[in-house]
Amino acid sequence: MNFKRLKAIAGKEFIHILRDPRSLGFALIVPIFLMFIYGYALSLDIDHIPISVIDYNKTKISLDFIDKFKNSKYFKITYLNNYQELFRLIDRGICQEGIIIPANFTKKIKNGNSAYVQIILDGSDPNLATTALGYTRAINEIFSQEALNNNLTIPIDPQVRIWFNPQLKSKNFIIPGLIAMIMAILSSLLTSLTISREWENGTMELLISTPIKSQEIILGKLIPYFFIGFIDAMTIVLIGRLIFQVPLKGSLPLLLVVTSIFLVGVLTYGIMISIITKNQMLSTQIAFMSTYLPIMILSGFIYPIYNMPHILQSITYIVPARYFITCLKAIYLKAIGIESIYLEVILLIVFSFAYFIKKELLQTLREPRRRFMILVMPILQLLIFGYATVIEVTNIPTAVYDSAKSPQSREIISKFSASNYFKIKYYINSFDEMNKLINHEKVIAVIRINPDFSKKIKIKKTAALQIIIDGTNSVTATMVGNYAGRILNQISREIIFKEFGKSTLINLEERALFNPQLESRFFYIPALIGLLVMMLGLSLTAMSIVHEKERGTLEQIIVSPIKPYEFILGKTLPFVGIIFVCTALQVIISVLWFKIPFRGNLILFLLAIFLFSLSSLGIGIFISTISKTQQEAIVTSFFFNLPSILLSGFIFPINNMPKAIQYLTYIIPLRYFLIISRNSFLKGGSWRILWKELLTLAIIGILILTFSALKFKKRLE
Repeated sequence: MNFKRLKAIAGKEFIHILRDPRSLGFALIVPIFLMFIYGYALSLDIDHIPISVIDYNKTKISLDFIDKFKNSKYFKITYLNNYQELFRLIDRGICQEGIIIPANFTKKIKNGNSAYVQIILDGSDPNLATTALGYTRAINEIFSQEALNNNLTIPIDPQVRIWFNPQLKSKNFIIPGLIAMIMAILSSLLTSLTISREWENGTMELLISTPIKSQEIILGKLIPYFFIGFIDAMTIVLIGRLIFQVPLKGSLPLLLVVTSIFLVGVLTYGIMISIITKNQMLSTQIAFMSTYLPIMILSGFIYPIYNMPHILQSITYIVPARYFITCLKAIYLKAIGIESIYLEVILLIVFSFAYFIKKELLQTLREPRRRFMILVMPILQLLIFGYATVIEVTNIPTAVYDSAKSPQSREIISKFSASNYFKIKYYINSFDEMNKLINHEKVIAVIRINPDFSKKIKIKKTAALQIIIDGTNSVTATMVGNYAGRILNQISREIIFKEFGKSTLINLEERALFNPQLESRFFYIPALIGLLVMMLGLSLTAMSIVHEKERGTLEQIIVSPIKPYEFILGKTLPFVGIIFVCTALQVIISVLWFKIPFRGNLILFLLAIFLFSLSSLGIGIFISTISKTQQEAIVTSFFFNLPSILLSGFIFPINNMPKAIQYLTYIIPLRYFLIISRNSFLKGGSWRILWKELLTLAIIGILILTFSALKFKKRLE
């Protein structure tokens, strides 16, 4: 390798970057801006859940029961008078849970009988419903125990201990994950245009005729973007530490090394795409579609990998962000060194430098079909991510540290094993074994039973049982704690029932509307349809006008009698048909393959797709109109795409965001389509309920297309 030639290529690429200051500004400023927004906006810590109470009893005891909810930070209470009001609020998504206290509530409690309270949940968001139900059960247990007998000895005291993230702050695992996501998407997008731009501009032939080797071209193209990406990464790390107080317990040099390795990998991946396609539009489509959703869904960032089907677990091994996120969690929260993550680091190195090894492989892949990306890729992504987006935590890998080794302790273990929540994988005999299993993410939970457990149970004293949970993912940890507490409370109730003839004074009659089994797939797949429509629409149009400009065909359009609005409609309407075909296939797969019911009005849903596609295509046209280069267009698309997805309510509840961010979400078209899609599939939403969302989509679409036409007219003039 000749370093003079390498320096020349790198210098040329630096000059090209500096000549496009807007793209450089976006590349440096956008990650910082996004980090600030997401750091404040994104949270999976669920509190202030809107619930409604119908109290037919209206006595001091019923008011005391309601006060338990009112005094909790987890609920925000409104009072209703009848079921009709409750169902109307649940239909509109205003209320998450209804608590109905019957008229004979106090009478039954005073007579020493069990009283029943009805719990009605909006099951369309299973994560929120499960969390709300867990909080409700915990409050009910506390009230029942207090009302039953203050002198009652609870047989088992579940002592839940969270490792690495004791306060279960979701930002402590979201912000490190955002580092991986922003770096991977932006870096691969930036470099996906490098080689294909040379082909389209006709300069690649000049490079080929020089003595420069292919490795020198790739390295020369990579070096400038590595510096940009590294500055972005370090800025994000500093913001996370100084502004959002995310703890960095591990080694900063190790973090820098691992980040550099991952950055080389994603930059090289973008260059590889650019080499294969020779087309800037197709390069950016492949780069975005193959990085964003896989990183968010298949890397373990949000959705637990062990919860996915085995075939998808196998696929995650080829997602490099999986290893990088594992390293980030280990360095940020676990304070463990290279000895525990060396395998992930080795795999990142293999990923980063594999593209330099066999360049002959690229020759066999240079002619992909664009229609594959347009028609087939969204369907494949729906099939893959439809199985992967499961938030329910089952088959939790668990270890047992049983120091009692008695019939009572074995019975406790069998209760955990018999549930579909816990999968006992290891039996251990020391703390060192436990540390090793948790640090290497072999287990998520450890059940620790003290030596005196059985003795205390026999003499009717409270026996402590410790549940140790990996808290790096606060959502998973919360669910694991809820499941463990539920199992242990049930065991305690059985023991109390044998002694007193009853285990609780208040029984909850639970009913989940729209999604009785609380399957998260029912919540995420209708949303994935909207996500894929937006990504497809933007990818089709974001570079259309700037592409005409770079190819020199825009001048021909300028001298033609075509009016601006005719040009805009001509660029968008053909793609509407493509989007309709893709969406129809996705809906068919959702209903027939994933068995998700479609209960709504098909005409209303088709109208929503049309209006939403107009806004997505219009935004793409507008981005293309204001951009000077295709690279600038794709960075701007990234700036719009990522906030739209993360702030739309797809994963992170809008109600949990700060008020200022909640107001910002009102200008995001995806927010309204997600409401329509989920409502149409699960709730059978009618025109009466969804007319506001449809009208808003129509207004946004018309405004965006009009503004794009005016902007294009100004450019023509």
